[in-house]
Amino acid sequence: MTKEKILVQEEVVKKLLQEDKSLRDSDSRLYLAILDKLGYNTGESIAHFFLQNSDYPSYDSISRARRKVQMLNPELKGSEKVRVVRKLNEVEYRAYSVSDSGKSIFSKIASVFRK
Repeated sequence: MTKEKILVQEEVVKKLLQEDKSLRDSDSRLYLAILDKLGYNTGESIAHFFLQNSDYPSYDSISRARRKVQMLNPELKGSEKVRVVRKLNEVEYRAYSVSDSGKSIFSKIASVFRK
């Protein structure tokens, strides 16, 4: 993705977060709002959507844009409850990723790609 597209995405995300507070707490709702704003038919089945649309924005890029916009604009952060849950999930994932079980899973995944 080009830098220009990333900047446009961040501006669209910022505008939507300013207009609708509920989008601050849910990447899924934010993603659907972005798709709707871009003119995609968000009412069709997910399978049909992904099979018919190859130029849709990445869910991950929208999530990253939301995190950056919220970091730069604290007034657009989600509710306190959501912030606490996100932080707990981050701590839990970090602990898992350095645990023995996490290492073995990453090793298994890496071994698949080495073949």
